[in-house]
Amino acid sequence: MATTEQLQLTGMSLGELIPARFTEVWFLDTEFVALDGEPNIPVSLCAYELRSKRKVEMFFDRRHENPFTNPDALFPATASTFSPNTPTWSTVSGAGRRA
Repeated sequence: MATTEQLQLTGMSLGELIPARFTEVWFLDTEFVALDGEPNIPVSLCAYELRSKRKVEMFFDRRHENPFTNPDALFPATASTFSPNTPTWSTVSGAGRRA
């Protein structure tokens, strides 16, 4: 994804750089609880849709309908990991993928 400085050099907004065929562009953030020796348990998901400015907040203590039903949506992805033995976060950005 382009940085703010790169966007300023092009004179374009982030919305203008994303192809129009993606009618929705969602940015997601999730939170998990990790207990020793157990798989991660999802706690919440927050999402922001770039074009409509729609926000979604879901906490997984109850069931929710899937808000992401548009087949022409783009979900740019970033994966972050944290190791207790390393004092810094490691982030890897990936290309967006159609839902």
